[in-house]
Amino acid sequence: MTIELTCMELGVKDCDLTASGETPGEVVTQIVDHLRDEHGIEMPDVDSILKGITTTEEFVEGGFDQEAMMVVRRLREKLGIEPDIALPF
Repeated sequence: MTIELTCMELGVKDCDLTASGETPGEVVTQIVDHLRDEHGIEMPDVDSILKGITTTEEFVEGGFDQEAMMVVRRLREKLGIEPDIALPF
């Protein structure tokens, strides 16, 4: 079954990218690469997003902004990824 997710579903306005793949990992990889390359949004690594291990402290220490945190939250919601550590946003 193919998984599809758009930038607009993640809160990125005026972007018509649709990432698709057979696994959440394929979709997250496409989204993270696109957000970095096309929108200049610095994102955590794909494994951290998929495993749900990125903490608020890691976001702050890694220099990630509020937009990146919201995208990660939405990615996890849309793909049904249960984080190991709940983020307070």
